[in-house]
Amino acid sequence: MVGPIPVGGSYIGGIGVSLRRLIDHWNLPTPMVHFNPELLKRSYGTTGQLRFRNLFLSIVTFVRLSYSIAKVRPTLVHYHTSRGMAFLKDMVLAAVVRCLFRVTTVLHIRSSDASSILVSRAPRLQYFQLRVLQHCCDRLVLLSDNVLNDFVAILGPEAGRRFRAHCTVLPNFTLLPATYRKHQEPHDCVRVFYIGNIGAGKGIYDILEAARRLKGQVTSPFKVILAGPFNDRREEQRVRTMVANYHLGETIIFLGTVYEGKKEAAFLQADVFVLPSYSEGMPQSLLEAMAYGLPVVVSNVGGIPEVVCDGQEGLMIKPGDIDELCRTLKQLIESVECRQRMGAAARHRMAARHTVESYLGQLQELYDSVLTPPAA
Repeated sequence: MVGPIPVGGSYIGGIGVSLRRLIDHWNLPTPMVHFNPELLKRSYGTTGQLRFRNLFLSIVTFVRLSYSIAKVRPTLVHYHTSRGMAFLKDMVLAAVVRCLFRVTTVLHIRSSDASSILVSRAPRLQYFQLRVLQHCCDRLVLLSDNVLNDFVAILGPEAGRRFRAHCTVLPNFTLLPATYRKHQEPHDCVRVFYIGNIGAGKGIYDILEAARRLKGQVTSPFKVILAGPFNDRREEQRVRTMVANYHLGETIIFLGTVYEGKKEAAFLQADVFVLPSYSEGMPQSLLEAMAYGLPVVVSNVGGIPEVVCDGQEGLMIKPGDIDELCRTLKQLIESVECRQRMGAAARHRMAARHTVESYLGQLQELYDSVLTPPAA
């Protein structure tokens, strides 16, 4: 199992969270050895950039991975990757490992945004990348039907049919906590909760603008709780300046990066989860919020529409639509009945479709299918 778990808890990342949980709950009959490409502590936002340091670390990763494979002699290599330049690097590494060691390779793309996976907007280059990608592994795993359909549309009918046969869609999972929000206990205010990396791509500035507008519109007092690291110091300065200029010092609460008990407490004290991202895969934070019984306000990007039905588990908006963000937040802030109904539906959906037990079962089916030779 090849995939990054950040060293020293240096940043929040969906792949790292998912892999950590997968390793902790592994109960499949086949023994698993994890190889961590993360050798050094790195800050968020630097892992996918084209830098000499990252190039050097990629070479080191290949040498370490080659040594590990030669030592372990695995039956299968399951390689987890994300997007952009990091994905391009992992795509090449997976292909070299497959050819060099003659080992069955599964390449698992942990993003549901086709534009972030493809390194060019030119149709011919996108077509070429997808055709090459198909030959880099024995099976390609995607998070959602959304990204698979986008790839098939790029390839066309015949090539798309072959590409689809080469893929498996495996949505993310989460843990189902025993304690969750029932939205019945009284509050001094309604708490709108966000957790993740704090930056423009996640819709943070839209959240701040919505908070400014809602201060004079809603009948119930509310606070916005932001948990997670800033992308960089410049982003932090911009966010804090915006909070000061909007006079939101008493409305916006910064928790910083939270783990384990503090993270659980933040979810249990929240009333609404918000994630108005401009680009997403199938975010772990969303699955966790739903498992804790929180109604969600999310943008309809990536694999999110395959997890949330608008009006059932939460409310959907278009990315960047601040008017719609205000309307949906206002609806949930002012209605405990909506929070109860949607929160219960959100937890039920996680229990029915996104548990670690069901994920491991699907993973075993994937391994069996890719390791079983085709019938003569």
